[in-house]
Amino acid sequence: MLTRAGSPEQVYILSASTDMDEKFLSIDDAIDQTIRGGWGTIISCIPGRLAFYYDECGERHALLIRKPNT
Repeated sequence: MLTRAGSPEQVYILSASTDMDEKFLSIDDAIDQTIRGGWGTIISCIPGRLAFYYDECGERHALLIRKPNT
């Protein structure tokens, strides 16, 4: 979904997991690591426009898209 929405290959991670927090990763690695144990994680793809949220319990997630003003 992120790639189809225009995500670049490299993304920035904000996470409660210190192993992932404040790192640039490939989109594939970021998603894989988030699903395996990145509870409380935001994958920032395009700052201010495209991100992925994975909640602290791993039960809720959301694609965050801000559409440009017209």
